[in-house]
Amino acid sequence: MKYLIGLIVCVLVATVAKAQSFYNSPAPKVERTAPTSNAIPNSIYSTGLPQGDYQNSCFDCTLTRQNAVLQCTCPNNNGVNQLTQLPNSWTAEQFIINANGKLQVKLPNNINNNNGFRNRCTACYISFGSLVCMQCDNNLNVAPLPTAYLCNNGAGYDSSTNALYCNYQTLSPSNPPTFPTFPTFPTFPTFPTFPTVPTFPTFPTFPTLVPTPGLAPEQCASYWATFPSGVEKAPYKACAGGEFLNKQGCQYQNWCCWQSTGGSGSCVVPQGVPVDCPSITDANLCNSNGQYCYWDANYANQGLCRRKCPGNPEVLCA
Repeated sequence: MKYLIGLIVCVLVATVAKAQSFYNSPAPKVERTAPTSNAIPNSIYSTGLPQGDYQNSCFDCTLTRQNAVLQCTCPNNNGVNQLTQLPNSWTAEQFIINANGKLQVKLPNNINNNNGFRNRCTACYISFGSLVCMQCDNNLNVAPLPTAYLCNNGAGYDSSTNALYCNYQTLSPSNPPTFPTFPTFPTFPTFPTFPTVPTFPTFPTFPTLVPTPGLAPEQCASYWATFPSGVEKAPYKACAGGEFLNKQGCQYQNWCCWQSTGGSGSCVVPQGVPVDCPSITDANLCNSNGQYCYWDANYANQGLCRRKCPGNPEVLCA
């Protein structure tokens, strides 16, 4: 009997010890492999990024809380991926494109008649999905066009109502803007969470200076798009001010325009470009004009505000 009792006690002690060992042991480690960036399409995070055609070709896109800088890797026309940024990107909702490897803002198409807004208006820009023009036919206080993202058939100006209008397509886009003209929600998306509606800045900060008069910036075209490696010959020279002495250096080697006056002439900034980038010495001010300029911190070991190609010289220099 004593032998049997001792055997039972031993079994109970061993069982308790095994149970304590099981509960005190660490949980088994589960390895989770992070997905590679190229394997995740932008559409997964599309609720946290400004909508636009760029999402069809660009990837690895992020958005900063400060200045709403959209940064993506975008392929150029030769299929080479390059890193590109667009400050204040929420103001360009629905109008951001991949222009030969660079994020740019493209204005709506023009109605193919004399009522086209590009023919009648100046100082036009995009503000949170709306087309805004400061002046049309010498009229101020022009009513903006909130539905400009639908104007694939062109936008025009009606002088009788002093308002912009749109030739709509039958089908609406699959991704219309998700917030009003001025964002009102209190949070701003961070990558890659799923926010509600972005809210920064409370009031538009783009453009900082006078906006483009209807033609610039557009996709780089003509001989401006053929510069070697996509850069200017003398990016440190301002367009205006007399640093360029002839049309060859001004217009055919740099993104400036030559104005002939009799037997001579002068170099000026292209139509619709409100700033002469190399004259800006402050990096923040340079980047605040991100549609036209970008800050190259490595240039000559001291930094330079460099020009972006504003469009087609045959139009902007006419």
